[in-house]
Amino acid sequence: MFNVNFKELNRISERIPNLFIDQCKIFCKNNNVYAYGEFGKIQLPLQKILSLTIGAHATISSASLILMHKSNTHVSFAKRNGIFYYMPAIGATDKNKNSEKHAIAFSTKFKGLLFSR
Repeated sequence: MFNVNFKELNRISERIPNLFIDQCKIFCKNNNVYAYGEFGKIQLPLQKILSLTIGAHATISSASLILMHKSNTHVSFAKRNGIFYYMPAIGATDKNKNSEKHAIAFSTKFKGLLFSR
């Protein structure tokens, strides 16, 4: 489906804290997310956006939501009754190399004890 290289993701301190988009159509084309409205068509830099708030008069495709989730962008919708939190991001702890090393070390150290009958 969509592949995102986690090494290319920016640090949280370098990301845009919140971006509000309204009165446009958000769609995905060639693994990029675009917003199209009266201002024309612009590409959204998802790897630099921490939180995206979509207004009441905007439409969004499901493919762009999937790509936003893969690039760790929080998505919320601002409707007339308030703000609805829709999709959490994966977060910075999705790759735990220390936990993987610990699990490998544990399984190799106690291999004879765990799997012996």
